[in-house]
Amino acid sequence: MIRPHETSSLLNLPTLQYDGTLYPCFNGPYVELLSSRRMRQGFYRVARCLYAAMPGAPRPLHQGRARGRARYPKERAGGVVYAGVLGWLGLAPQSEEDALTLAMKRGVLAIQEGDLARADTLLHIALKMAQDQRHEEGVTHIYCLLANLAMERQFHGQAERLFKTVLSRLLAAGEPADSNAVVEISLKLAAIYAATGALHQAEQGFAFCLAAQQRKLGGGEAADADTLGLAGLVLDQRAQFLLQQDRLEEAEVAWREAVRVAVQLHGEEGEQTLVVTNSLATLLSMRGDHKAAAETLSRVVAAAREQESEHLPAFLVNLGLVLLKQGLAVEGGAACGEAGRLAAELGDAETGEQAGHCRDQVEEVINPAP
Repeated sequence: MIRPHETSSLLNLPTLQYDGTLYPCFNGPYVELLSSRRMRQGFYRVARCLYAAMPGAPRPLHQGRARGRARYPKERAGGVVYAGVLGWLGLAPQSEEDALTLAMKRGVLAIQEGDLARADTLLHIALKMAQDQRHEEGVTHIYCLLANLAMERQFHGQAERLFKTVLSRLLAAGEPADSNAVVEISLKLAAIYAATGALHQAEQGFAFCLAAQQRKLGGGEAADADTLGLAGLVLDQRAQFLLQQDRLEEAEVAWREAVRVAVQLHGEEGEQTLVVTNSLATLLSMRGDHKAAAETLSRVVAAAREQESEHLPAFLVNLGLVLLKQGLAVEGGAACGEAGRLAAELGDAETGEQAGHCRDQVEEVINPAP
């Protein structure tokens, strides 16, 4: 959880994944290499980055029948070197194809385990393998993983360069300039620019992403889940950016639209919908509309309680703080007290700490210092 604004004490949850409706490589450093029912031709639809274990033992990449399978020489001097390095790292590949798959898989697992330096080593080994095998989609695939890894490590300059490399490779391979894949990379780059203070470039990036998705959604045809989900992600991240710039009215418009998209994808009480609605309520409170914020959060809490959502403690903290701003200290204290107990049960130390701060504020109101 993050604080969306220095002057706000409300918790604003980061946006969740759109339940697997997106298949690009730009939502976390993981690529699932198995085919799926939504998989289509092109790198964007083959690659799906998530923090999850790689199931099975799939081929390193699916290239489609039109291009034929990648040719792997039976013998290569470098293969002996790779086998030795991978053996030192605890791997035992049976072939170069196995070695490439294992290196990528182990890189992902190292990321999950928090060993980011080892992940970087494994992914660079995989990159050299793919380059030597002239596996162009594999090279792009791994550059994407490395870009996400750099972003995870907050190496923003490195992440920017790698994402630009991925973008250049995709466009050179014939990817449309406004495809979902290109929009996803552009969204990542906009986030990097925002994080590094390049606000004009960030503004341009978010504007491009929003315009691209609006054109697709305004074409008169029913939008597929990928396009709709990406539009929601763009709206949410742009709203976060606007909030950081104190452009609250614009942020409210963006979040209301993001809620509409989430409802269309997941229903009014879907977990993603609740998370985005929580962000909207945060914004309403910051604009001084505490009544609307409390009503909105009350609905969110009720739905989250019924679903036993892991985000219920954070929603309760926000509700408690808004009730406190309305002068309802007892009710606010009850919400924050419940949030603290639930956070302790879930092992959520950060939310538990925020619940404690909320209770402290309630105590100051009820029992002011003489």
